[in-house]
Amino acid sequence: MNTGWDRKNRNAVLLSQARDVITSTFGAKGYEFWRARIGQDPLLLPHPNDATIEIEVGSRWDSKPDGAIRVLISILHATRFGILVPTTSFLVDLSGRIDIPSA
Repeated sequence: MNTGWDRKNRNAVLLSQARDVITSTFGAKGYEFWRARIGQDPLLLPHPNDATIEIEVGSRWDSKPDGAIRVLISILHATRFGILVPTTSFLVDLSGRIDIPSA
């Protein structure tokens, strides 16, 4: 039987894997890459460990324009009850350094 905790744990693992893919694929592109993505359609990528899940990635200013950028990562997957959209994020500062919040 799949409990709520099992789903939460699975989603946490899937989000962590998605964030790892995004930081390894796009992390070295730096601040200007994420700045150019603000206001654009989100990037959509397949999840590396589950073909039924799509990763959606967008960026926005964290608190003020021309400051740090918050990169939002969601995993999209349908369930019997609708669509789940667990989300995590990280910050990219002006130097391009990525700050991943601790769990």
